[in-house]
Amino acid sequence: MRPEKLKKQKTGNEQLSSIEKLHPHKTLLFFALLGSSLLFMSISFLFLVSISRQSPLQHFVLSKWFFIGSLALLISSFSLSGIKNAFKNDHYAAIRQKLIFTLVMGSVFIFCQLAGWYEMLRSGFEIHAHPLLSFFYILSGIHLLHALAGQAVISVILIHASRQNSDPVKSLIYFSNPIHCLRLEMSVIFWHFVDFLWLALFIMFLFTLG
Repeated sequence: MRPEKLKKQKTGNEQLSSIEKLHPHKTLLFFALLGSSLLFMSISFLFLVSISRQSPLQHFVLSKWFFIGSLALLISSFSLSGIKNAFKNDHYAAIRQKLIFTLVMGSVFIFCQLAGWYEMLRSGFEIHAHPLLSFFYILSGIHLLHALAGQAVISVILIHASRQNSDPVKSLIYFSNPIHCLRLEMSVIFWHFVDFLWLALFIMFLFTLG
């Protein structure tokens, strides 16, 4: 066997091995995110194909609310940086601060999405007004469901951490249990996914719909 083929086979085996070493919960998350990515990619592909077949939207401009919401979501993602180290250092105050700030910025994003939709509807850009608008509402709507799911998960983690911190013994057990660190890490991964997914969609809408 040629050295090039051996190298490729070795690389493939290493990648497979790295996946196998993941915690089962992380593996489930990995495949869930993969499935969501394929869903968004499929709908986005149909959207891009439809652009060449449909007449362009007239007098359509993305609402300022979508710009504000995108910035809030980006900030919320950055606010979670370092939260794993805070957990390893038993720094509950930092964890609580980061989670609450993320929830606030995530709520701002959700509000901006709803406000942007409302402004579009008032301007006559309803879901049935144009085929391209149907794709916009479907993609942004499915993404909003992901954002709501992320908010729910982060809220549960915050409530659970707050209850454990109320008692010194429970707090010691909480920070000593690696499963709690894993759940925190998985929630951060999912929220980053929600963030980068929307940024990709937003840029696509910005350059195709205006």
